[in-house]
Amino acid sequence: VTATGTPAPTFSETGALPTGVTLTSGGVLAGTPAQSGTFPITLTAHNGSGPDATQSFTVTVDAPPTITSANHATFTEGSGGTFTVTATGFPAPTFSETGSLPTGVTLTSGGMLSGTPAQSGTFSITLTATNGVGSPATQSFTLTVDAAPAITSASGTTFTDGGLGNFTVTATGFPAPTFAESGSLPTGVTFSAAGVLSGTPTQDGVFAVAITAANGVGSAATQHFTLTVDAAPAITSVDHALFTEGSAGQFTVTGTGTPASTFSETGSLPSGVTFSAAGMLSGTPTQTGVFAITITATNGIGTAATQAFTLTVRVPPLTVTTTSLSGCTVGSAYSRVLSAAGGKGPYAWSILAGSLPAGISLDPNSGVISGTATVAGHFSFTVEVSDADSTTATKGLSILVTAKFVLPFTLTGPVVGMAPNSHGNGYWLVDSSGDVAPHGAVQSYGSLAGMHLNAPIVGIVSTSDGKGYWLVSADGGIFAFGDAAYLGSLAGMHLNAPIVGMALTSDGNGYWLVSADGGVFAFGDAAYLGSMGGRHLNAPVVGVAPTSDGKGYRLVAADGGVFAFGDAAFYGSLAQTPLNAPVVGMSSTSDGRGYWLVATDGGVFALGDAGFQGSASTIPDSTPIVGITGDPTSAGYWLTGRSGGVYSFDAPFLGAS
Repeated sequence: VTATGTPAPTFSETGALPTGVTLTSGGVLAGTPAQSGTFPITLTAHNGSGPDATQSFTVTVDAPPTITSANHATFTEGSGGTFTVTATGFPAPTFSETGSLPTGVTLTSGGMLSGTPAQSGTFSITLTATNGVGSPATQSFTLTVDAAPAITSASGTTFTDGGLGNFTVTATGFPAPTFAESGSLPTGVTFSAAGVLSGTPTQDGVFAVAITAANGVGSAATQHFTLTVDAAPAITSVDHALFTEGSAGQFTVTGTGTPASTFSETGSLPSGVTFSAAGMLSGTPTQTGVFAITITATNGIGTAATQAFTLTVRVPPLTVTTTSLSGCTVGSAYSRVLSAAGGKGPYAWSILAGSLPAGISLDPNSGVISGTATVAGHFSFTVEVSDADSTTATKGLSILVTAKFVLPFTLTGPVVGMAPNSHGNGYWLVDSSGDVAPHGAVQSYGSLAGMHLNAPIVGIVSTSDGKGYWLVSADGGIFAFGDAAYLGSLAGMHLNAPIVGMALTSDGNGYWLVSADGGVFAFGDAAYLGSMGGRHLNAPVVGVAPTSDGKGYRLVAADGGVFAFGDAAFYGSLAQTPLNAPVVGMSSTSDGRGYWLVATDGGVFALGDAGFQGSASTIPDSTPIVGITGDPTSAGYWLTGRSGGVYSFDAPFLGAS
């Protein structure tokens, strides 16, 4: 530092010199600075004469550049990123780079690395910092651009059963993703973390798995992948089928192999039968015989599969097509033709079991049943037909032969009831004096005719085998005839109301009596299941009908009211229904799921599954009607008139009294 003035001035400074630099009083500024930068100070010159001289002085200490920031940074593809390169040195250095930055990223002279990279990967560059002092500073720098994974390979591939297969799943993303799969691969095939699907499958088919690629950046990528394992076709179904001439038949050929096979056939199928590409053999053959064909299955893999196949078409099975035979009357000519279908003619006919009515025979060649019956009755038998191949078929049939004269007995008193046998080909009528009249294929087992009775007879019930019956009187007396067993009565007991009906259990070992006030009295193995005794009734009870299993019964009142007990189901009544005449009787259908009611004017009311077959309300001189009885072999019934008339509705008329 120099100055004028006498005597010579001395120097001093105020401010902050860089470390290592000093100012002597002789004005020498010297030293080795340990800091770079700009240091402003004030110099003062003093010699004792007048005021001191001052000067604002700047010491500038230059320094070469040194890059101080990290030598790497990480961005994400498609997202904005920044990184600042820093350096020491004075004056402040400027920056540049050499190398290859990803598209979308730049470096400013101020050291700012920024942008939205459009590429992923690792990018190596050299950073240079210069400030005109000494040598420029350089740094090897790595910019890593991460990217979320995306699977780029196909979503399916095909292997062959029993052959080595290989498929590599590829994906973008940085760092490189690892792979995993979930689902069910075929036996023999594995999937590695590197994305390699490989192995020798031992199963064919289509296998769906989910492949996942993950690299820790963003969300994992998922792909629904299908591995198809092809296999040559093989026919697995049996090599034969049986159809019947004139009847629709169907047989499906099945096979293994992937993809599914298509089928074809060569040879000669019978007329009416076709074979589809799906392997369906179907149709209605019009020829019989054995037909040999070759079935081929192809699916484009390996060699086609073939099978020698036999279709046998047989004649229709032999059957007796006659389902029933009409009845006849003793002394009248009868002729019916049995018919059959299928088999191979000619046919031969015979009676296998049972017997035809006396006077009627079967022609073994024509199948004609003909003749003149000489005995009444219900005749059941089994016919057999055989064909030319000695194949046989059978059918159970029956013929009901009714007597020519149906008035063998005449009752003198008012008729009060009817009881049929179990075959429906005979019945008994009883009058109030206990006289019994048999009609049709039944006989008399005795009566009370001419005997003194304390009370009139009110009903008759037959045994299940038709070889006996019971009579019941108004005072509860029971009179057993034939094989009917006496199981007790109410005779001699005080009754609040007269007995009006009787019902038998299903096994014939018990019975119920019912009185007009609804009281029920059980005998033998009959169970007491309830009554209307002691209850208010709008009209007296007039009848009782058991269920088919003997575990229940229904009572009916004169106003049509129905009361069900035990397992008897209620199917309705006529209570609250205006009637032209009072109800006098009731009968259940054979299946127990319905019943009929009858009024004194012959009106019939069908409830449940009971069918209405007609009434006697318009028949002259038929009334008063006293009861209704269901035919055990049909859906019909009989009405009985007080005068002994019998009125048949879809039931055989076998006589009246």
